[in-house]
Amino acid sequence: MDEEVVPQFIELIEKTFPTVPFKITRALPYIIEIVAEGVDKSAALAFFAAKFNVRPENIITFGDGENDVGMFGAAGYSVAMANGMPKPKAVAKYQTTSNDDGGVGRFLDMIFRPEYVKEPDAGLSVDHLKALDAQLGAASASPLAAGLYP
Repeated sequence: MDEEVVPQFIELIEKTFPTVPFKITRALPYIIEIVAEGVDKSAALAFFAAKFNVRPENIITFGDGENDVGMFGAAGYSVAMANGMPKPKAVAKYQTTSNDDGGVGRFLDMIFRPEYVKEPDAGLSVDHLKALDAQLGAASASPLAAGLYP
């Protein structure tokens, strides 16, 4: 569905079924999700928190869609992804980098491993990368040569 027509479809659905108890949300800008009223990620989160005796302040949630907003309110830490929709970014307590940039891992590292210094690749030493740069003649174009790594 084209992103531009989604608001019109939402309005049409709400007008067509005014007495039906449902909630409309979106995980992506071009998708409409229709669920029963009271059913969302916050209900599931509350269920599992109670089942496993975990206090909400000890829960971290990550999200990028409108369907994550309720869940954000049920957790101590709510984190929106940089590539997320506007609504979750507006209500989250924190933001991190995009899904494509390892945003979840980066945020968790800040909390659980603040002293962690990320190397270019855990399996490759900086010396190995320098040797590769020299072999490939990529001295000016590589991230290492650009000073992005120690």
